[in-house]
Amino acid sequence: FKVNKTKPNNIVDLRPIKPPLTPDANWLPKVLVILLLILASIISIFFYKFKQDQAILESIETRQKQPAHEIAHQHLNNVERKKLIQQGKIKMYHTEVSDIIRCYITNRFGITASELTTKDLLHKLSNQEEINSEQFQTIGNFFNNCDLVKFAKNQSNETESRTRMTEIREFIENTKQNQPN
Repeated sequence: FKVNKTKPNNIVDLRPIKPPLTPDANWLPKVLVILLLILASIISIFFYKFKQDQAILESIETRQKQPAHEIAHQHLNNVERKKLIQQGKIKMYHTEVSDIIRCYITNRFGITASELTTKDLLHKLSNQEEINSEQFQTIGNFFNNCDLVKFAKNQSNETESRTRMTEIREFIENTKQNQPN
C-alpha cells in the first residue's frame, strides 16, 4: 500500500481545528440581578401588606372611640336620606348598605369584611361566639339578597329593601358591643 500525496494540489493550507465552545461566563451577574429583583419584589409586597394591615388596625382603633353600632347607624341614616330607593337606584342602595354592614363587622368583630367574599365572610362570622344562629341567619339572608341585587340584577321592590334595612338595624342592635360604664 503506497501513498503518494496527503493533500490535494488545489488546497493551499488546512485550517486548525476550532476549540470547543465554552459557555458565556457573564451569565452569573445576570442571574444575580434577576434574583435580587425577585427578592426586592417579595420584600416590597411583604411591607405593602404589613402597612395595609397596620392601616386597617389603626382605622379600627380610631373608630372605636365611637362605638361601631353608632357609626353604622349614622351611615345607614345617610343612605336613607339619599332616598335611593325612591329614585329607583336599587343596586346602589344595596351596595352602600352592604358596604356599611361590612364596615360594621370590621369595626365590631375585627374581621376585614371588605376584602372577603360573602361566602368567606359568612364562614368567619359563623365562628363568632357573639353571634347566635338567628342573627347568623339574618346576616346571611341579608348578604345573599344584596348579592342577588348587585350581581344577578335581581330587582327587589321598595318594601323588600326597607325590610332589609329594618333587619340589618336589628342585627346591629343585637350584636352591638356592650360599652363599659
